[in-house]
Amino acid sequence: MTRTIQVLILLTCFLGGVDSQNIGSKGDLETQEEIVGLRNKVDSLNYAYGLSWGDSIKNYYFKNDSTDFPMIVFMDALDSAYVQELNHVEIYKKGIKVGYFIKKQNFKTLMGDSTIAYNQKLVEVGLIDVLNGSYYLMKPVEAKLFIQRKMNKPTCGYVADRDEITIRILNYAYGMTIGSSIKDDYIKGDSANSKIKSFIAGLVVGTKEVEYKYIKLVELGTDFGISLKEQVRLGFINDSTLKLNTELIKQGLIRGLLGYGIGVAQDEREYLRTTLQTHNSKNIEKINIGNKAAGEKFLAENAKKPGIITTASGLQYEVLIKGNGEFPKDSGKVKVNYRGTLIDGTLFDNSKEPIIFPVNQVLKGWTEAFKLMPVGSKFKIYLPQELAYGNKQQGLIKPFSMLIFEMELLSIEE
Repeated sequence: MTRTIQVLILLTCFLGGVDSQNIGSKGDLETQEEIVGLRNKVDSLNYAYGLSWGDSIKNYYFKNDSTDFPMIVFMDALDSAYVQELNHVEIYKKGIKVGYFIKKQNFKTLMGDSTIAYNQKLVEVGLIDVLNGSYYLMKPVEAKLFIQRKMNKPTCGYVADRDEITIRILNYAYGMTIGSSIKDDYIKGDSANSKIKSFIAGLVVGTKEVEYKYIKLVELGTDFGISLKEQVRLGFINDSTLKLNTELIKQGLIRGLLGYGIGVAQDEREYLRTTLQTHNSKNIEKINIGNKAAGEKFLAENAKKPGIITTASGLQYEVLIKGNGEFPKDSGKVKVNYRGTLIDGTLFDNSKEPIIFPVNQVLKGWTEAFKLMPVGSKFKIYLPQELAYGNKQQGLIKPFSMLIFEMELLSIEE
């Protein structure tokens, strides 16, 4: 599942919508006239997308922080990620992680030696020189040998140099060893140096002076920027018919991150919510189109078999044992044994012992089947996905899956 789809699913859970004519305010400082470009509902949807995310991030991660710094950290990470090539996203994120590591080392001594001060800037320079193939002072293999020679404990009366120049070179050489490892493991065959540029861009983000409590905002901003970049290619909320407006999304994000309230009109709220839900459903159906097609094919072939009865709703059943008791009613309860499988035979549920269900509070296909079964009957029923769980996932049952049940109706309960 792409990051864009994950973002959309999460957003639908908390989005209340935003009316372009009913934007709330923080105090009386913000007015509708300051919100530029809300010309239609699609613009409002872009703005609401950003505003709702910004508001939720603020309330979840730094609700009591009244400064602008969290917003600046998030938006800076978003902007940096947005300009990256999508096929280099992972190497960009690797750069951020290495940047975190280098910055974290700044609180320690070099390679655990208390006699050698850590110099973050020189480590960065050594790392970047290796990536760029700029061996001004030494080559990577020489850097490793230099470290081994200078970091070894004194032997045979030899005392290693620890003067200021040596310490500076050790930091630079340490950076070269990190860069050499990165280049060997992640940046092979990069003739255009595009991966290197992405890694270094991530490194810059990771080594920025950001308080530890805001690191999560860097990660969130990075993911959001990548999600927006995906939507440039696929269309806003993955719909090529909806125009993506990154400036309105960013404007909404900034206001949400700064804590401006959200005023909502009922009709606009419903439009925004149903639009996102519709697009989420389309995305889920697109991902699981194979399940839907397989179920339809199975039912079409199954309907031709002797003994299979198909109802107007599409429910199929065959009578294994015909009872002679009463028929259940909508308002009643029934005691049953059942066994549920997927079309490939995978068992996903088994009552094992009798269980009581209200007739009208179960799957649509079950309700219909119960009312066709006199007490004492055993049916095998075939539920089209729309009479089962539809686009919802339930454990082993994937969205748009048709289901098969063997059901034995034991009694009608009071």
